[in-house]
Amino acid sequence: MQETKECTKCGEVKSLEDFYYSKKRIYTHCKKCIIKANQKYRVNNRSVRRASNGIRRLDPIFRYVDNTRRSLNKYLKDKSDKCYNILGCTYEEYIIYLNDNKYGFVYKEYKIDVDHKITPLKAKTIEDVDKLFHFTNTHLLPEKYNRNIKKNKKWDSEGFEKWMYNNKIK
Repeated sequence: MQETKECTKCGEVKSLEDFYYSKKRIYTHCKKCIIKANQKYRVNNRSVRRASNGIRRLDPIFRYVDNTRRSLNKYLKDKSDKCYNILGCTYEEYIIYLNDNKYGFVYKEYKIDVDHKITPLKAKTIEDVDKLFHFTNTHLLPEKYNRNIKKNKKWDSEGFEKWMYNNKIK
């Protein structure tokens, strides 16, 4: 087995111990390059980070939405039935619901995202947040289209149909 690897950032050949790895792969940048990039990002985006931390501290609805979203992502990753408390259905029922769509999208398929029809950030109360996290307010979208929605902040089924046709998706 290979004992060394070249960092694609700095170009140095280093021991495999000098690279981070996940369950599936070894990262292409060495640990030192990743640490430098993270430090640079933190310095360059300090005001953005402070602003989002301030919103979390000052806005209880935003904090609740953020915490709920994080919990849900963790539960879905673990395939846990704890997501029942958030979604109102079990993990298996949720996957069946998501996969039952007229476009043929499949959960966890390449470049397919789960998205809310109405963003929970539009909620005025904690009860509204809970309603907007209910499984019936979610659907699957192609990653490209999902990025466009995030810019416009609204779901438009007619616009989506045109986008699908123009991009020749399924």
